[in-house]
Amino acid sequence: MANVQATLDPLDKVTSATIYYAYTGPSGTYGNYSADMYQLGIGDHAADIDVGLEADFPLGGDDGTLEVYIHAVDKDGNTVDSNWLSIPVKYCGDMVGQPPSGDVPSISYFTGPASATAGNTITLEWEVLNSCKVFLDGDDTNLGMGVYSYKIPTNWGGQSYRHTLTAWGNSCDSSSEVIAYHDIWIDTLPTTIATGSGNLKDSLSLDFGDGNGDDVIFDHQASDIVLYTVWGSELRVYSNGIEPSIAQCIAEINLGTYSTVSIDANDYICYRTGSGNYGYLEIMGMFLDFDNRTNSYIDVSYYTEVKP
Repeated sequence: MANVQATLDPLDKVTSATIYYAYTGPSGTYGNYSADMYQLGIGDHAADIDVGLEADFPLGGDDGTLEVYIHAVDKDGNTVDSNWLSIPVKYCGDMVGQPPSGDVPSISYFTGPASATAGNTITLEWEVLNSCKVFLDGDDTNLGMGVYSYKIPTNWGGQSYRHTLTAWGNSCDSSSEVIAYHDIWIDTLPTTIATGSGNLKDSLSLDFGDGNGDDVIFDHQASDIVLYTVWGSELRVYSNGIEPSIAQCIAEINLGTYSTVSIDANDYICYRTGSGNYGYLEIMGMFLDFDNRTNSYIDVSYYTEVKP
């Protein structure tokens, strides 16, 4: 059994993938096979191919190659085909892929970076001799010499992650199992702080600096002076009346939020933006024209912790 894995980009847009393949031996190329690929994670797909059964007719007792390409479809209905890839197929007696009798698997190397930052892409490489099956983190790769790349999730920072390579020998089960490990320390992706200040005029809006569009609008109404939200942001006046920390604002927001809040000079307004970032707004001054409210404005400054 061969397990073919592929990372398809853009990672979050692929809706389906199909692998097409044929076998090439001394007498030519045979077969027009296909198999639906299943999703392993975001962007990662795999398919299982029964080489032992299918290759017996076209290859017989000869070595050959498995020729494959991948056809992917994205959310918009667009399609793309990969280049052809050749995978060696060895004849080892009664079963394609079965090592000679008496052989024990040997992991020559299993390497990757010692450390990486969350959000980055890393590559693992290995070579295994005399194996019937090879597993990476429990998934059957069936690759004696393999390369696997993946993007580290952004929330994995601040911990060590262990990858496990397992090889089975002639018994083709765990009784001949050999295991190797590779540990990677994952650094936390740094948090970005966005700050800004200035005048916010009546009926105009302000972006809190995380690039998701404007978040609040200042409105000098006849009966009240308020901020109200746009683009999914949420507000809450900080109850202690002093400059909060981000942690304090998160706790305050978790108590409940509002789409409109009344404001006064020296208030601190905790917020969660439409992108899910937290911060606070300080009302440093209010300049109100009650005869012509369109001339009113407030002096503000904001502090936003932008998540990776």
